[in-house]
Amino acid sequence: MSYLPINRTLKESPAVVAYLGSEPRIYEDIAPEGAAVPYVVWQELGGKSLNYVDNMPADNDDVMYQVKVYDTNAKRAYEVRTAVRKALELYCFIMNPRISGVDPQTKQYFRGFDASWIHDT
Repeated sequence: MSYLPINRTLKESPAVVAYLGSEPRIYEDIAPEGAAVPYVVWQELGGKSLNYVDNMPADNDDVMYQVKVYDTNAKRAYEVRTAVRKALELYCFIMNPRISGVDPQTKQYFRGFDASWIHDT
């Protein structure tokens, strides 16, 4: 389980809750089979330790992660991505703002982005 506060941050966003419900459908790594749409899946992609030259351990990591919104409606997937991005962008850097496609298994549209969050270790 990750320590990035993505779930908490998104649950605090009224715009995200308006799309994803009072118990927002936000999943780390994989959504459960048959999850109601729209939903958000996010995963860590990598990162780097922010080390110093003073021989002290790093106290921050720069964590790269990806967010994807899945939906049967392409327009709504785009709208949810925008709401999610606005909620998270207050705390991180958006690296690749446009990821789009169709999941080959579920035939659901996905819209997403890559981002970087500097997080305490």
